[in-house]
Amino acid sequence: MTSMTMTKHRAPLTDQEILELEKRFWDAMKNRDGQTAGRLTSDDAVMVGASGVSAIDSQTVAKLTETAPYRIKGYTIDSQST
Repeated sequence: MTSMTMTKHRAPLTDQEILELEKRFWDAMKNRDGQTAGRLTSDDAVMVGASGVSAIDSQTVAKLTETAPYRIKGYTIDSQST
């Protein structure tokens, strides 16, 4: 006898949904909300910053968000480029 496990497939995200997630992430960074920033980051994320390119996990993003020696005062996202 063969058994199958059904998996639910989610529809692809729209450009607007992706933009909203990006804004939520940067708001979390700005507000030093490590829990939200970590939740919005996959465990196999790749980030680009002043130090270059590196792999990073969600727990590290959460910790760095809360303890960063700098403050993000604001940001802009050009929605025309999505």
